[in-house]
Amino acid sequence: MPLETSPSVQPPIPPPFQSQGVLRSRFLSRFPGKRSMRAPRMRWTTSLHARFVHAVELLGGHERATPKSVLELMDVKDLTLAHVKSHLQVHIQISYDFSLFCASL
Repeated sequence: MPLETSPSVQPPIPPPFQSQGVLRSRFLSRFPGKRSMRAPRMRWTTSLHARFVHAVELLGGHERATPKSVLELMDVKDLTLAHVKSHLQVHIQISYDFSLFCASL
C-alpha cells in the first residue's frame, strides 16, 4: 500500500506590481544603474595570474599579502582592488584545499 502524502502547500505567486506608473515584474531590478557601477568582469590570463602569484610570493605568501599591496606590486592598468580581492580569496581557498588533499595522502 503506497504511503499517503499531503499535497505541498506553496505560497501564492505575487502578480507583477506597479511602481510609479511603471509595470514591473518581481524579477526586474529596482535599481538598474547599480549593476553598471561594478567593475567589468575580467579574465585572469596565464601571464596575469603569474604576475599575481609572483607579487604574493614577494609579499611573503598569501598569509601576509594584502589585496592593496598585491595591486600596487602588480601595477596593471585597469586592474581594481575588487579584482585582486576576489582572486586572492580564490587563490587562498585553492591553496587550502590542496594542502588538505596532500595531508590526506
